[in-house]
Amino acid sequence: EERAGAIVVPAASVMREGLQAFVMVAGADGKAHKKAVMVGLIARERAQIVSGLAAGEYVIVAGAEPVPDGATITVQK
Repeated sequence: EERAGAIVVPAASVMREGLQAFVMVAGADGKAHKKAVMVGLIARERAQIVSGLAAGEYVIVAGAEPVPDGATITVQK
């Protein structure tokens, strides 16, 4: 199924605490911030974000260890 204009992130960047889904985003203040999101379709290692995230926000794709909320980060483009 296709959805025009959908916000899509790597499925690995979506974390869960109980029933709540969230992603970590890179803030303009140089810190990681936890944002609650609502997930839509998940396919081929990608997840649609229905709400909670705006186009253009930088989602952090964590490695082996999750990035804690408020951690100082560096954005590489």
